[in-house]
Amino acid sequence: MNADKKVVRFLLIRGLPGSSKSTVASKLAAKYGVKHFENDSYLMHGDKYVWTPEAAKDAAKRCFEDAMSALRSGKDTIVSNVFVTRKSIDRYVRAAKQLGCEVQVWRMTNDFGNVHDVPTNVLASMKDGFQDYPGEKLVDATKLKI
Repeated sequence: MNADKKVVRFLLIRGLPGSSKSTVASKLAAKYGVKHFENDSYLMHGDKYVWTPEAAKDAAKRCFEDAMSALRSGKDTIVSNVFVTRKSIDRYVRAAKQLGCEVQVWRMTNDFGNVHDVPTNVLASMKDGFQDYPGEKLVDATKLKI
């Protein structure tokens, strides 16, 4: 084993809309100079957020591909998305571990209100279906010093 080889770190930040995952990820990325990806950034058209089922599927695909590309090139990377199910997280975690990355999963626990006007019934459905992820760290954004 080469002791000089840098360990690439991958942080997956998850939580319900309005939990501060994007804010925390952006601040961490700026502070530490790491790559940050999230599905929502692929849904922005200028200043307008445009969500359709087709666009959301494409955004998820592009986010995954871009994050894995960054990890393959040796860049520490953060991905922040809702990630309601274990299955949606496993895909990222498995791929990052196959690349030899150190992986952490954080779940943001706050509720600051969502900025994308997600309907109340959709938020309730997300909350009801939200699954724990083994080993995830519960994080209160108000207690982070970034």
